[in-house]
Amino acid sequence: MIRLYQWLMMISLSMLTANLLALDTTIEIPGSLGKWYKPDNKRQVWLHTMFGMRRELQAIEEYSYQGDLEGIKKWSAKLIKHYRRLPEMVPEWLDEVELDTAEDLEKAVEQGDLSKIKSTTKKLSRSCRGCHSDFRVLARLRYRTADFKPLKIIEQGNEVSFHDFKKDLIKTLNRIKISAVDSRWEKAAVAVDKLESKLQDYAVVCASCHKDKQPRERILGAATQQGLNKLKQAVISKDLKLTGRSLGSTAVDVCARCHGVHRTLSEIRGQLFTD
Repeated sequence: MIRLYQWLMMISLSMLTANLLALDTTIEIPGSLGKWYKPDNKRQVWLHTMFGMRRELQAIEEYSYQGDLEGIKKWSAKLIKHYRRLPEMVPEWLDEVELDTAEDLEKAVEQGDLSKIKSTTKKLSRSCRGCHSDFRVLARLRYRTADFKPLKIIEQGNEVSFHDFKKDLIKTLNRIKISAVDSRWEKAAVAVDKLESKLQDYAVVCASCHKDKQPRERILGAATQQGLNKLKQAVISKDLKLTGRSLGSTAVDVCARCHGVHRTLSEIRGQLFTD
């Protein structure tokens, strides 16, 4: 299972690397875009606008081939309203938006010209793809990737920076291994207790973003607690082989899974955006 997870991680990273090599990092994301994403906005307004337009384009295309003008009128009205709002939301992208094409689509719908409806819908789709090619990856990194630098963790009543907390967490993991290898089992037991406490503190800060329990449960839930219990029992029984195996499983279940979701993207975000 661990080997499969590692292979999946390698495949994901190779695909990400290919996308990043093709990314033009000289392109700048307009500052006004940020106010349509969390946390500056209560909702992911820009994101849901994009989802809506994709659905509307599909509806128009499908109804065009069915010759259903009523369906086209309904969904084209939604699409054109969303499309015209884009330069109002992000004025810097006025030149990226083809408002003339949106007007052509509106006229074609009024006239019931199916051929023109099909051609203008395809033209709008190409316009969307062109904008996505330039900006979508950067926007995802900037506004949909976690930034851990501002996070603070309360540990034993004291506020600790996320960076310092992570460093001490790594040292705690290594201390368990070192103590077990050197047969210093009392120190290993103390380190295991500290690891469990730190993971509990970790779960609290995870909840600042993950309001639902499922993401926390997958990484810091019952399975992780069972793994920690096995690690405790291995240390108590002074079983070096079982201690190493249990420690490795816990590291994969907690550290590797979280890093697979957050770390690489977060570090790339930090390299690209300094604010």
